[in-house]
Amino acid sequence: MKYFMKMNKIDYTALIEKYLDGELSDSEVLNFESKLMTESRLSDELILHKEIREAISDQEVLKLRELLKDYSSKKKNKTKLIKYYIFPLFAACSILVFALIFSNNSSIFSSNNDDIYKKFFKHVESGSQTRGVSEQKDNDYQKAFNAYDNYDFKTAIELFQKNNYDSENNCYKEFFTGLSYMELENFKKALSHLELATQCGQNLYSDDVLWYIGLCYLKVNDKEKAISYFKVLKTSTSYNQKRANEILEELN
Repeated sequence: MKYFMKMNKIDYTALIEKYLDGELSDSEVLNFESKLMTESRLSDELILHKEIREAISDQEVLKLRELLKDYSSKKKNKTKLIKYYIFPLFAACSILVFALIFSNNSSIFSSNNDDIYKKFFKHVESGSQTRGVSEQKDNDYQKAFNAYDNYDFKTAIELFQKNNYDSENNCYKEFFTGLSYMELENFKKALSHLELATQCGQNLYSDDVLWYIGLCYLKVNDKEKAISYFKVLKTSTSYNQKRANEILEELN
């Protein structure tokens, strides 16, 4: 159980190696396999370790183990051992180390993007100006904004998508539907609606649409696309120019 007490989110290596080598007790195996069902990071790293082991667990490695046991009494085989076995094993270990470093760095980059997103994402108040652009025959449009203002984003999405509105109100509908999905952390859905909102031309929220598209791409770890949207805002004369500069400094 001591391995589970020490295990953290960053380094599962020791625990995984002991699991694969059959060095865990029955209770530790049960705990480990239970965690595999709930911790996707642990499951991904286990798959990585298995693949790397398969890549290097051939007959040469088995022979190497036998040679290493007798190494001290068979020095005449030293040159052959180094030439044919040590170097391949060293290369295989290097691949393992690189793969683990790359895996951890990917998580670091993702974590960094998350931190930047949290710093720059702000809840957008709907404002009364979006509600009276044109009169609607039903009250769903008004109800949708009420739900959004009350942080009931699922209801807001349902009501926004219930009807088609005139062109200007339709733009606001897509923008606030996208924002609602962002609040629910469904960034792919958010992007699909925010990108529809870009087709509306200039309106009250045109620059904000670009800003929040950039944040969505940042959250899905497409840093290059995120930067492209922030650069557009940086070169514009909008009120988003300042914060576009700030976020680009964070990303560079």
